[in-house]
Amino acid sequence: MKLIWAITGDELPLDVCNQEFAEHWVSELNKSNSNSFSLSESMINFDCQEILYTQIKLVSNTLISKFKLNNFEQFLNLDLLEQSILNKLHHDWVLIAHSYPTLPTLLKSIDPIVFEAWNKINKILHSIENDLRFIYHIEKKDGK
Repeated sequence: MKLIWAITGDELPLDVCNQEFAEHWVSELNKSNSNSFSLSESMINFDCQEILYTQIKLVSNTLISKFKLNNFEQFLNLDLLEQSILNKLHHDWVLIAHSYPTLPTLLKSIDPIVFEAWNKINKILHSIENDLRFIYHIEKKDGK
């Protein structure tokens, strides 16, 4: 999230640790009529959470049924846009990839769709890391 003052052009970048809290903060400012900030730019595709969930479920089901690995099962009921959960998911994905270096090849031979889902998990995680930013600006007194 980045706050931008329209009058001066000053910027204040904020690292949002808890997206829910940030949204709640802006919502409360709106309720109390004290919000001069408005969302001017968002780089995140919020559908990515559902897409990521679908990929995790597919990979998790295969890892459990074929290899008795349940590493991803824990993420099926969590907020996948929460930073600490994203960090843990990414950590676990890398850990599995390093612990079982032939896993991608095995997944590809078992089911190319699962192999694609395995790769998409990492791609989506990197996409979220790069794209999760919101830019807010404060309007000038004349409404611009």
